[in-house]
Order: sequence, then C-alpha cells, then structure tokens
Amino acid sequence: VLEGYIDLVYRDDDGGLVVVDYKTDTVPAEALDRRVAFYRPQMAAYVAGLTAAAGLPVSRAVLLFLSPTAAIERTVDDVEGAITRLNDEIRAG
Repeated sequence: VLEGYIDLVYRDDDGGLVVVDYKTDTVPAEALDRRVAFYRPQMAAYVAGLTAAAGLPVSRAVLLFLSPTAAIERTVDDVEGAITRLNDEIRAG
C-alpha cells in the first residue's frame, strides 16, 4: 500500500514524465543535500507507483524547496537504486 500525493507531474521534452514534490520545511543551504537524501525513498515510491500506474517512463524526480524568499530546485539522483532498495526491503518483510 502506498499513500501520498505527487504535487506535480508533467511531460518533459523527451516525452518522459517529471515528478515534482514541493517541500515547505525550512532547510539551510548547507543541509539541502542531506534533505534530498532523506526524501529519496519517498520520491522512489512515487516514481515506481506512477510508472506502474501510467505505464510511462519517469525521466526525472525533482524536489522543489519553497520558502517566502526563494524556490530551490534539486533533482533527486539514483531514484532507480532507491527503488531497488525499497523492493528489497519489501521482499525481506
């Protein structure tokens, strides 16, 4: 069972889908990489679920950190590896 909300999905120029998740928690610039790593499993679950449901490839997963003064975009790398790790954890029970 997966419960969550993808904030935005759109087609990239290459035809793949882009998954965007908005984050409104306050994150200092020096902590952004750690926050991206923290959210990687969530984004992997979104990508896996969307790919299964839509039957279309996801070309990118993006976190958009929003604050009253800035919007900072970070692409989530190694989503495929995170999906593999999630599947392994599910199988291990």
